[in-house]
Amino acid sequence: MKTILFVCTGNTCRSAMAEGIYNAMAKAQHWNVRAISCGIAAFSGDPPTPQAAVAARRYGADLTGHRARPLTWHIVEEADAVYCMTQQQKAALLKVVPDAAGKVFCLAEGDISDPFGGSVAVYEKTAAEIADALVRLLSQEEMGK
Repeated sequence: MKTILFVCTGNTCRSAMAEGIYNAMAKAQHWNVRAISCGIAAFSGDPPTPQAAVAARRYGADLTGHRARPLTWHIVEEADAVYCMTQQQKAALLKVVPDAAGKVFCLAEGDISDPFGGSVAVYEKTAAEIADALVRLLSQEEMGK
C-alpha cells in the first residue's frame, strides 16, 4: 500500500486536515493508498483543533481519532511521498532528513495558509485550499497509474 505523508508545524490543523481529506477522497475512489501526517514542532498526542475537525468534516474526513505526532526520520522513511504545507517546512524537513529530497514536495505552488487560532470560517478557507491541492495531486496520481 502506498503511503503519503503530510507535514505542517503542529499537526493539529493543516496536515491533520490534509491526511483526513486525502484518505476520504482516496477511499471514495477505492484506491489502495493511505495518508499519514506529522508536525515539525508537534507535541505528541495533541488532538486536532475543533475548527479543523469541523472544516475537514465538510470533505468527508473524521479527525476524531487523530493525535499529533512529531516529525521523525522513521516517519519520512515510511512514506512514498511527502507533502509539506509551506516552503519553509520543506526546508526544515530536509535539514532533518536530507536523503529524502527526491520525495519531498510542497502540496501547492504557494504556501497553504495557516488557520491556527482562527475561526471556523478561516479553517474552512484553508481546508478548501488543501482540498483543491489534493484534487490536483490525486488526478496526477491517477494519470500516473
